[in-house]
Amino acid sequence: MNLDQFRRQVREWLSANLELKAGLPKPTDAEDRVLQAKIADGGYAGLPYPVEYGGRGLTPGHQEVFYEEAAPYRLPTGLGVSLGMIAPTLLDCASPGVLAEHLPKIFRGEEKWIQLLSEPGAGSDLAGSLTRADRDGDRWIINGSKVWSTDAAVADYGFCLARTDFDRPKHRGLSVFAMPLQAPGVSIQVIAKSDGCDTEFYQEYFSDVALPADALIGALNDGWSVAQRLLFHERNFSGGVGYSVGLRAKTKESVSVDDLIAAVCLRGTPLTEREEDLLAQAYSNAVVHNQLSKRVSSGYTTGTLSGPWGSLLKLSSGLKEHRRAEIAVELCGSAAITWDDGSENGPIGSSWLNAMVMSVAGGSNEMQRNTVGEKLLGLPREPVVDRDVSFRESLRRRAPAGEGS
Repeated sequence: MNLDQFRRQVREWLSANLELKAGLPKPTDAEDRVLQAKIADGGYAGLPYPVEYGGRGLTPGHQEVFYEEAAPYRLPTGLGVSLGMIAPTLLDCASPGVLAEHLPKIFRGEEKWIQLLSEPGAGSDLAGSLTRADRDGDRWIINGSKVWSTDAAVADYGFCLARTDFDRPKHRGLSVFAMPLQAPGVSIQVIAKSDGCDTEFYQEYFSDVALPADALIGALNDGWSVAQRLLFHERNFSGGVGYSVGLRAKTKESVSVDDLIAAVCLRGTPLTEREEDLLAQAYSNAVVHNQLSKRVSSGYTTGTLSGPWGSLLKLSSGLKEHRRAEIAVELCGSAAITWDDGSENGPIGSSWLNAMVMSVAGGSNEMQRNTVGEKLLGLPREPVVDRDVSFRESLRRRAPAGEGS
């Protein structure tokens, strides 16, 4: 089906089956799942994925058309990790049995997945993971902790990176597991944010969590490659390209340029030269980012681009969002950080409080610069002193004098 025919079909289905989002609250997790099931029943979930795993076998272009037309409608907003990051990573790395079991459920909203990568002592250095998986007959026993996991309290599965061999170098002794978050031994604790939200980020603790042998995703001790594919798709999701095309359009991540203009105009006083300059800067940053996103998306579609271009988009997002938040506060002054009803601040205040999120989440700006420099521009890699040293030996070297290995 060509894109024009598909667009007409989508318009008819949306108007008959979904509500316009204007004036409606953000869906709850339960509502997300109902909405996603309705989208799947209509044949619009997993559009670019193989039919044998619950998809439609269409193109990313078809998915982009669907979300363009669906932008005014109330859509599930809390399934981005499952649909835009986990699903394509499973397709790249998991066995046919794992794909057949999980992808159809992800597309229907029956399974919500999260990342279980970062740890209290291994954030940007994911290869330093200390969560361990020990083989016990036909089971794996998981012990350790993960942190900064979004929506863990309402998720079903975690994409869990764990160390399976301490005697290999740190990048070569890792494996990835499908972790049921309701399994015995899993404990989840909320982390309160500076903006007052206490229902988004969590820390998980694993105490002798038993997983079956087939919970392994990818090859044993090849978890670093699997995790890198997840990060690849995460950065594509941040930029709205690849399997994630269109998925980000349905949520408003921060204060927009239009919000800034409206806030300044509400004062009823002429703009100063400085204010005009700030608005122009916010606008030009948005235009450049949007054009970059279109160029990368087109390059992926046509095959003229390959590699981690999502890192460039992720870096652009991190810089753009942070700078826009600074501009918003300078333009609006004290009104930017006024709480509406004593409990919740407005969009500009939230944007400022969360200004560093896109600069850190999914890999810091510094990590994206490394990726862009090394893998897109071909610059020399940074020196690494422990690449060929066993992880056990690396831990021994890092231990303070007098402590055991």
